[in-house]
Amino acid sequence: MKFEEEIMNSIINQIQHNKGKNLFSDAAYRNMSFHCFTEEVVTRYKDQLKLCGQTKRMEKIIDNTVDIVLKEFYRTNQYIDFSLESRALLKKVYNLLFEDIIIGELDLHMVQERHYARLTKILSITNPFTVIINPPNESYASSAACAEYSAEFQLYILGLTSSVIKEPLLDIGCGENAELVNFMRLAGVEAYGFDRILSEEKAYLSKANWFEYDYGISKWGIIISNIAFSSHFLNHHLREDGKHHEFAIVYMKILSSLVSGGSFIYAPAIPFIENCLPANQFLIEREILTEEYARVKITRL
Repeated sequence: MKFEEEIMNSIINQIQHNKGKNLFSDAAYRNMSFHCFTEEVVTRYKDQLKLCGQTKRMEKIIDNTVDIVLKEFYRTNQYIDFSLESRALLKKVYNLLFEDIIIGELDLHMVQERHYARLTKILSITNPFTVIINPPNESYASSAACAEYSAEFQLYILGLTSSVIKEPLLDIGCGENAELVNFMRLAGVEAYGFDRILSEEKAYLSKANWFEYDYGISKWGIIISNIAFSSHFLNHHLREDGKHHEFAIVYMKILSSLVSGGSFIYAPAIPFIENCLPANQFLIEREILTEEYARVKITRL
């Protein structure tokens, strides 16, 4: 157990060591270096790493590593997205890293150069916008950090009161700790949620992203999303490489998953698609919160 714990601790320390650094920097191979603790652990457990090879034990280590890396990507820039296919590519990068370490034909400095070159390539392929927003003369990555807001703040932003809530409730992008979902359940509301960086899955909480989640049909009394789904949709709408079509499909799936009389409440507003909804099927209500910020309630008729 000590072996696995030290390996995972070294990975966490390694992520912290390179926290916020720009992979696309001209000085990336100097900036994105292995921490001394990483080198110590690799040297100490080299034989045990070789014994792990292609075992389930090693696969678990790599899966946990990918989870930690993805969480750090998302925390640095919330608009970075990894689909199941992209995640598989990222897993391959870390499989190759451990292979280089286990085979031992290269010194660690060469191993790290090969690793960060692969990581940079994968990020540029799966999230090409990151190349544009991270110029090579910058040592640190452009940040668009996400935050998990208190349940009380979310209630205010979304205008949620007992008269508005129609069970069951689904929170899209509920946050790592599912603050609002847990608050609602303590209040007796049948509430569920999902998030790609969820800390702990439960019967009512799922680790997933909005492209892959199964919303169902005519299932939810109310769906909410605070500065999450619509914020990302807006970001992609404004980008040349944005997934406009994919977001529009998911948006309509969300609306189709509402029961008759059910509502999708979110902020910020995304009028470029809201204004396209058929008036005989959906009621659109907007409430201005600031000069540039509004919450929206879409009710399925």
